[in-house]
Amino acid sequence: MQTTRKSTPLSLPARTALAVLSLALLAPAAHATTTVEGRVTSISSDRSDIAVAQQDKPAQHFTLTKPMQEIVTKTNVDDVLVLTLDNNNQLQAVSTTATVNMTQVFIALAMSLLALLAVTVIFLGKSFPNLLINEDNRYSNSKFQMTVWFAVLVTTYLGAVVLRYPHGLIGGIDIPQHLLLLSGMSALTFGAAKGITANKVQEAEDKNIQDPKPVAAKPNFFLDLVRDDHNRPDIGDFQMLVVTFMAVGVYFALAVHFLGSLELAKTVKLPDVDTTILATFGLGQGAYLTKKAVGKVAES
Repeated sequence: MQTTRKSTPLSLPARTALAVLSLALLAPAAHATTTVEGRVTSISSDRSDIAVAQQDKPAQHFTLTKPMQEIVTKTNVDDVLVLTLDNNNQLQAVSTTATVNMTQVFIALAMSLLALLAVTVIFLGKSFPNLLINEDNRYSNSKFQMTVWFAVLVTTYLGAVVLRYPHGLIGGIDIPQHLLLLSGMSALTFGAAKGITANKVQEAEDKNIQDPKPVAAKPNFFLDLVRDDHNRPDIGDFQMLVVTFMAVGVYFALAVHFLGSLELAKTVKLPDVDTTILATFGLGQGAYLTKKAVGKVAES
């Protein structure tokens, strides 16, 4: 004869504890979200519906809430979006930017600068410092500021290319207006300074002035950039050097911020410089060229 064992019902406190434990275990699953990236394939005119393709998957349509519509105001087809989806594949949040760790930003910038230096060394070898030295065997202020600004601009561009590539974005990086003007000023100052000096040397030689611009025994980087040919401090050179470092420092900070919050649009613009930096840079260049034009050949 078999004995039937009667199960003892759980007490009220035990049932309550079990219910709380079950809810605690199920709650994370119910609210779990995943973050994915996708390329926009279509977007409605009122921004209420958007189709996004994730990797090789077919495009999926999502309905956007009012706050989401405001985020994607400037989003176009082929831009990349960061989507936050729940466990039912429903859209919870959307972003047009990707946050990049600062370590990755500095690594990308360092790699870009090293690539630029490597190309320079490959083509010029150990003589690459001569890029900054004039015919009088002195470091040129205008060559230095143009080279530094070129290096910062190229490094920022390549850094952006490197960081955007994993998101499926290649190229599409434009230069804004103020940055273009500042870069143009840098090149113009170099060309104008070289032309002024060449004309003054030619005029001195036509007047039978011997050795109008003497050649230095050896270049001295720290002295040549802030002193004239007679080793006297030059306010024009010093001012231009300070303005160059200020512009480069401010732009580098802007570039780091720009790369740390990476815009995932198909076409973006590099960070622009403000009008104060642009005006100060222009004043520095103008003062440098003015003292070149009115000064004596070996003193300016």
